[in-house]
Amino acid sequence: MLKPASSRNSIFSLAFTSLAGALTLVGALGSFQSAMAQDAETPVAEEEAPMTPEEKQKAAIALFGEGQKLLTEASYAEAVAKFEEAFELFPDPGLKVKVGEAYQRDGTEQRDYDKLRKAVEAYQKYVELVPEGEITTKILERINQLEESIQAEQERIERVADEATQAKLDDKLAREAEEEAILAKEQEKKSMQKVLLGGILAGADQQLSGILRFSGGGMLSWEKFALEARVGIDGFLRVDKEQGVQARSFTLIDIGARYGTQYRYIGPFVSGGASFGLFSGSPRERTLVSDDDSCGGGDCSFDMDKNISTRLAFGYGFEATDKSTVALRIEAQTWFFSVDSEQSIGNPNANDISKPQTAVAIMVGLEFMRWL
Repeated sequence: MLKPASSRNSIFSLAFTSLAGALTLVGALGSFQSAMAQDAETPVAEEEAPMTPEEKQKAAIALFGEGQKLLTEASYAEAVAKFEEAFELFPDPGLKVKVGEAYQRDGTEQRDYDKLRKAVEAYQKYVELVPEGEITTKILERINQLEESIQAEQERIERVADEATQAKLDDKLAREAEEEAILAKEQEKKSMQKVLLGGILAGADQQLSGILRFSGGGMLSWEKFALEARVGIDGFLRVDKEQGVQARSFTLIDIGARYGTQYRYIGPFVSGGASFGLFSGSPRERTLVSDDDSCGGGDCSFDMDKNISTRLAFGYGFEATDKSTVALRIEAQTWFFSVDSEQSIGNPNANDISKPQTAVAIMVGLEFMRWL
C-alpha cells in the first residue's frame, strides 16, 4: 500500500529541511528563502561562460519552484524534469526525494508500476547520498512499502499470465480432441459397421386380415447404405369370419438393403427386400368369397404351407443415443401363398385352386437400430 498524502507531505517537509540545510553552506536559510521568493519565476539564463556557484544556486532555486508548481498541478513528467535539472545544478539529496514523489504520485494514479520502480530508484539515490538520519529512515520505509506493492503486482501479473497460458493450452487441447473425434467419426462412417435390428409392424391386407410382424436381425452398414438380414414371425388374424387369412408364419430368412440421406439413417431412408417363410400349426387357412379367379366363382377355403413376400418401406429415423436410432416405418408388402396339396379341406379341391395365392398389405410400425 502507498502512504497517504498527509504522510508524504510530512516526509517531504523533512526533505526540504535537508535541502535548506545544504543551501546554508552557501548562504543563510533566510537569504535562501528570500531568493526563492524573489526568483521563483525568473527564467534561467543560458550563458556561454561557466556558472558560478551563486548562479547555480539561484537557477536551482528557480527550477525547484517551477517543479513544485508543476507537481501541485499534477504535471508529473514536467516536474521530474525540473527537479532533475535543479539536481544537476545543485545536487541536494532532497531533490531526489521530490523526483521520487513525482514518480510515485504519477505511478499511483496511472497504476503504472514502471513509474513506481523509478520512484524507488530516486528514493534509493537519496539513501545513497544520506545513509543515516530521520529522513533516511522514513524514506527506507517508503521504499519497502513500494517494493512490496510492486512485488504483489508482479506476482498478480505472473499469475494472470500463467492462467492465460493454461487457458490457451486447455483450449488447444480441447480443439485437438474435438478434431480427433471428428476425424475418428468420419473414418467410422466410411468403415463397415455391424448393426443390430429389431422391429414391430402391424397392418392389414385387402381382405382386412390383420397382420402383426415381429422381426430381428442385423445389418452391415457403410455410412448411408446397408445390407440387412432378418428372421421373424408373422401372425394373421381374420377379422371377417367369412373371408381372409387365419394363420401364423415363421420367416426363415428376410434379406434386403436400405439407403438413407444421413449417417445412421437419421432422417428419411428407403428399404426393400424379400422373405421366405413357412406356415405352421392350425389353423393356417385362407377363405375366399365369390372369387371367380381362384374358386371358379364360388366360395372356397384351403390350407397354406409356404409363403414368399416382398416389401418396400419408407422410414424416418431419430437419434436415440450416440449408438442407436429409432425409426418410424410404413411398408407395402406383397404376399405369395403356396396352397397345401395334401390338405384334407377345400372347396374346390386344392389342385383346382389357382396358384400362387396373393395378398397385398400395408404395414406401419417401429424399427430399432443399435450400432456395435
